[in-house]
Amino acid sequence: MSSQQIKRNRRLFRQAEGFLELATLFDDRFPLSVEGKTALAERCLDTLAHINDAGIREFRVLYLKGQALRLAERYSEAIVALERAFELDASNIHTCLALAWCFKRCDQISMAVETMQKALLIDPDSGIVQYNLACYLALLNETEMALTHLAKAIQIDPQYRALAHEESDFDLIRDDPDFQAKTAAVL
Repeated sequence: MSSQQIKRNRRLFRQAEGFLELATLFDDRFPLSVEGKTALAERCLDTLAHINDAGIREFRVLYLKGQALRLAERYSEAIVALERAFELDASNIHTCLALAWCFKRCDQISMAVETMQKALLIDPDSGIVQYNLACYLALLNETEMALTHLAKAIQIDPQYRALAHEESDFDLIRDDPDFQAKTAAVL
């Protein structure tokens, strides 16, 4: 690959990342409309399509493509891109998090759990991995395992205590007496 092409690809990568960042930058206070996010996701996808011969950066192209498709709510397509990215770099928990998120939205909760279990093997001390695994297990009504991972998440990072109270993923097991007893001790 020529130095000219390397520079061009770098510029395109930065542009693609910029579109994704713009789409989510102010989500906590001033989120964009779905249409706005979709438009920026499409710009990201168009930019990525112009990258020739990504070579060793193919993971990066697939990961960004998966994130853009996820943002555009094209979850099935995002799963394909993110699974291919994970094949190229099976040590990236961010890929697992995005992939599991898409599986959930495609009503493939068992696949979300399986994906988070892979992430757990990569980084068992990640609070977000433990927490998300607890959420997906709760959706499957796996109370005992959900509570085990929730407790680990809170132990790693106490911020998950407050999140658990508001998390709708726990609604299926929230009224279960075992859940209440254990969360009283956990939370």
